[in-house]
This record gives sequence, C-alpha cells and structure tokens, in this order.
Amino acid sequence: MVGQDRDIELIDCGVVQAPQRKPIEERLLVMYRGLRKLIQRHQPNVLAVEQPFVAQGPRKSALAVGEAHAMALLAAAEYGIPVHQYPPAKVRKTVAGYGGGGKEQVRDMVSLLLGRSLDNYPLDTSDALAVALCHTQQIALRELAGETAPLHGRKR
Repeated sequence: MVGQDRDIELIDCGVVQAPQRKPIEERLLVMYRGLRKLIQRHQPNVLAVEQPFVAQGPRKSALAVGEAHAMALLAAAEYGIPVHQYPPAKVRKTVAGYGGGGKEQVRDMVSLLLGRSLDNYPLDTSDALAVALCHTQQIALRELAGETAPLHGRKR
C-alpha cells in the first residue's frame, strides 16, 4: 500500500500461509521467506506492524503470535527497513473509530477507506491493512503538528 498526498492506493494484499501440520521451525521459515519475497518485490521504505496482543488464552497461541511478529521484525532488519509498531487498540481506534471494535468492523472500515471489498480475504488481511492505514494517519498527524521526525523511513 502506498500513500502520496493523502491518497492511498492498495497495491497488493494477502496472507503468508504456513502449513499448520509442519513443525514450528518449518512454519516460521515459510513465513520468513514469504516476507522476504514481498520486501524484494515491493521494496518498502518502512514497515508498520501491530504489537503482539494475546488475550487470556492458551500459552501456545501467545507464543505463536510472538514468533510470527519476530519473523516480520527480522525480515525488516535484514533489509534495513525501519519498523513502526502500533498497539491493536490504537489501530482499531484509528481505522474504525473505536478501540474495541471487532475484526469484522475493522474489515468493513478498511474496505470503505480503500474503496474495495475485502470480503473474500482472510480477516488477517484487513488487520494488516488497518495497521498500514493507521501508520499513514500517524504520518499525516505528525506533519500537521509540524513534527520533523519522519515516520516514513528513508527513501530507497
């Protein structure tokens, strides 16, 4: 996704799928390689990610979220891409207007903001797009406030 002069254009979206029946190390490798391919293809100058949050639930689930998050950070670091992290509630509030909104509400608002239905995509896709939209909003707010520290990353 790119933002230029407040216009947002969706270039690509989807989910890097890791086979669920494989050992965790193989699944992480699939995720890492998938992220590297996306970075090589699109050459982003910044990466925005959602900070891990796992509600009360199985410890295994929390660990899996953290491991996937680490793969994104590692891929960004390998290519020297600055990373900006946002708490889930901030992302939901920025995009849906309410920090406690559900995934479906976020998907609906992201679809509306991008002028494109995301109904045929996994909810993880609209969650990731929401993080990107949150980041572009943070850039715009900092620019309006006259803050000079960039959130864009460096030009590639």
